[in-house]
Amino acid sequence: MNSIIDVASYIMWRKENLNDRDIQRLCFYSQAAFLVQTGKPLFREDFVAWKTGPVCLELRSFLSNKEEASNGASFSFEEQACIEDVVAQYGRLSSFELSQRCLSEMLDIFQDWNIVNRKKPFIISKKFIRKRYTEISKRRNQVF
Repeated sequence: MNSIIDVASYIMWRKENLNDRDIQRLCFYSQAAFLVQTGKPLFREDFVAWKTGPVCLELRSFLSNKEEASNGASFSFEEQACIEDVVAQYGRLSSFELSQRCLSEMLDIFQDWNIVNRKKPFIISKKFIRKRYTEISKRRNQVF
C-alpha cells in the first residue's frame, strides 16, 4: 500500500508552488475520492481533525522537514487517475478557496466533535471519510 508521502510527492511533482496546507488538502481529497470510488484507502496514514481542517501528522512532519519530493512511487492506473483527477479539479483553486471548501464540508462535523477544545488529536476514520464524501457526491449529483 502507498504512503501519504508517496501521494504528496506525486502531487508536488505534478503541481509546483503548493504550500503545506494545500498539499494536506489535496492528499485528503485524494484519499476521500479513492475511498468513494473503490471502497479502499489510497494510503495507510490517518488524518486528525484540527480547527483548521484535516491534517496528517506524518505528512506535516515530512513537509516541515523540507524533505525532497520524488516521483518514485508506483501507483496503479486507478490510483494515478484518481490523484490526477483531484489535482485537476481542486489544484486549480486558490489556497483560500481550497481551505474554505474543505472546512465548509467538515465544519459541522468538527463542531459536533468539539475539536477546538480537545487536548488529544481526534482521528478521522477512513470509514467516516468514505461515508461523508459519498453523501457529498450524491448531494452534488456528481462522481467524486
